Amino acid sequence: MGGITINEAEQAVSLLLPEATYSLTTLYAAAYAFLDRAYVHLDKKDNAFVATLYPKQAQDFTTLAKAFLAELVNQGYYFAQLEKTQETTKLLVERAFFSTDPALAEKAEQEEIKQLLTELEKDPELQQLVQEIKDEQQ
Repeated sequence: MGGITINEAEQAVSLLLPEATYSLTTLYAAAYAFLDRAYVHLDKKDNAFVATLYPKQAQDFTTLAKAFLAELVNQGYYFAQLEKTQETTKLLVERAFFSTDPALAEKAEQEEIKQLLTELEKDPELQQLVQEIKDEQQ
C-alpha cells in the first residue's frame, strides 16, 4: 500500500500524507483521537506530512495505519461540515442572545443596515437609491 512504511526495528508504522489532501488541523485532530492507541509523531517532508505511529499495545501495523487513515477522513469530514455550517451556527447563536434582549437585536439590525448602505454607496449607479432609503429612515 503506497504511503505506508512499516519499520519492524522501531516497532512503528509511518504514513506519508500529501499536504494538498490533509490540513494540519485535520492531522492534529486525528493524532489526538489516536492517543489512546498509539504514540504519534508528526513531521513534514517536502510537500507532505509524515505521521509515525508507535502502538501502545502489540497490533498489526497495517491495520493501525488503515484505522489512522479512516480517522483522517472522519476528521476531514468534520471540519468540512463545520466550515459549511459556520454562518448558520453564528446566526443561531446570535438569535439566541438577541432573543433575551430585543433592543440588542434592533441595534444590530440598524448597524447591519448602515454597513450595507455604506457598501452600496460605493456603486455610483446606486447612490441615488441609497440616499432615498436614508431619507426614509430619518
